[in-house]
Amino acid sequence: MIIHIIKIAFTAYSLNICYESFLCLFIKAINYIFFSHTDITPWASTFINDIKKNKEWPIVFLNDSIIVLLNRNRPENKAVISQYELTPEKFKENLPQILSKFDKNQDTHFRTLGNILYRLGWYQNSIFVYEALIEAQKDNAYGYQGAGYAYSAVNNIESQTKAVQRIEKAIELGLENGPNFFILGVAYANLGDFEKAKLALRKYLELEPNNSQALQILWYLENQ
Repeated sequence: MIIHIIKIAFTAYSLNICYESFLCLFIKAINYIFFSHTDITPWASTFINDIKKNKEWPIVFLNDSIIVLLNRNRPENKAVISQYELTPEKFKENLPQILSKFDKNQDTHFRTLGNILYRLGWYQNSIFVYEALIEAQKDNAYGYQGAGYAYSAVNNIESQTKAVQRIEKAIELGLENGPNFFILGVAYANLGDFEKAKLALRKYLELEPNNSQALQILWYLENQ
């Protein structure tokens, strides 16, 4: 029961819809959040999306399975936050040491860490992890897919080019799923290669025929 109360309270608090209600007062009284980011439920995804925007809950610990956040409004947390608060830049300094402890013959730790970094919007860190997986396992389709998604989120020509290269490799290695063709189509469109973008989006729509976003993008490209 308590975990459901925390979920409801934090969601409401993060959306600024409950002000001084009991639930908001409850979440304000919480000192820390210890969260398994491998949770793939819809609530977990919403939580990650909300928490990364909430400056009152800085991240003080992160690995391939756990994320720990402290309440910035609690005076007793000030010293710990000052010393351990993580930013993308600070975390990247620790990545080589973290990755050195991973089993290079297994991909689980790389994938879960790369995924949470992507979900947090720490795209360069996510790229670093997935590229390390590719280096360790040249034919790991999930390494190329993860790297491709992270590159696609970085808005410059070099990153969009890398996104195309990585996603095409993932597809070549067997990951012929809808999201990969969608990302590939969008990356090609960003690079100005509308013909390849349309081919990728048509392939996506064969798998997901009712996706309105893909239909709109394809319509736009076909009318240029």
